Amino acid sequence: MMKKIILGILLGASGIAFASEGVDITLYGGGIDYRNSLKDRAYIGGVYFMQSFIPSGNMFKFEADGERTLIKYKDRSCYGQKDLTGKITSYLGKNWEFSFGGHKIFVDSDDDSEWVVFGGAKYYKYGVFNVGSDFFYSYYNYVDGNSAKVYQVSPYIGAFFGNPYSYMARHFGIFYLELRGNYQKINGQVLNEKDRYFSEAAKIFNYHKNYTLELGIEYGKNKYKVLDGGFVVRNLGDVYKSSYYGKIVVPLNSNLSVTAKYQRIKLDDGGEKQDVAMGYVNYYF
Repeated sequence: MMKKIILGILLGASGIAFASEGVDITLYGGGIDYRNSLKDRAYIGGVYFMQSFIPSGNMFKFEADGERTLIKYKDRSCYGQKDLTGKITSYLGKNWEFSFGGHKIFVDSDDDSEWVVFGGAKYYKYGVFNVGSDFFYSYYNYVDGNSAKVYQVSPYIGAFFGNPYSYMARHFGIFYLELRGNYQKINGQVLNEKDRYFSEAAKIFNYHKNYTLELGIEYGKNKYKVLDGGFVVRNLGDVYKSSYYGKIVVPLNSNLSVTAKYQRIKLDDGGEKQDVAMGYVNYYF
């Protein structure tokens, strides 16, 4: 199992080293506790699906995610939305990866039009390093007549430390470090809108024996930011200032794993803070 988990980490971070087909299904849920905010609590639940296949020698991966969010305010009002995301990734040769997809947001209470299209390119050397960039275009058209167009570029670079089959890896695990920048340009009629934002993010993970530990930090103001390759969209118009998180993945057997994640987020408006707790159950076959 150790070799299989290590290979899974390498595949996820630096690309596909060998061709394999499979299906991945993840059920997840969690909540958000708000401080210094008009919001009280939020509840999140969803399902993620991934299918990898090899139609003509090169590997392709299809991903889809459906998510439901419900936010309760202290005045007893509620806000709800549903998110649908689709993404296709193509692995060309041994060193290149290209992806594109879309994210659509359905707000419960009105007819706002909110959607994102995105793409990305990455060059990698398996188990050594990777470098690439993601590109996002977000469009918001609100029923009150305001609108916003957001252009986001997110370049990144990552590197591995430690041979996965060495003595050091068996005792201390392997490490992967990634640094990412996020530049945003906003055009539109949203009132009091700053038109440019820049933020930085870093994450490191370590596999040691039968778990994977991931730690991450984000710093710098951002608004309408898209994260996690297009699967997470901060669409409510809040200005985010910083965040940090920790995540642990524990495999139960060769096909089943569970994940727990905690994140603290700080907003720029009024000192609002968010404590996010999420749980995931993943099955691969």
